[in-house]
Amino acid sequence: MMRMLGDVPAEAAVKYGEARAMAARGEVDAAVTALREAVTAGWARPRVLERDEVLGVLRGVPGFDAVVADAWAAKVA
Repeated sequence: MMRMLGDVPAEAAVKYGEARAMAARGEVDAAVTALREAVTAGWARPRVLERDEVLGVLRGVPGFDAVVADAWAAKVA
């Protein structure tokens, strides 16, 4: 049984945190990969992805928009 943090599975929250740390260090490709893993694990908070200032360095990076779109799709599903 996976523990939830609010409405987010713990694994998804951990991956999101990893992505933020990577983005802060300028590791943009690794950060996008970690965000993809977060969404796959259940992160369905697309507005957070769009508004998080730390993730601002990822806007325009290949793959980031697709991750956000997948988070929107997960939120709707």
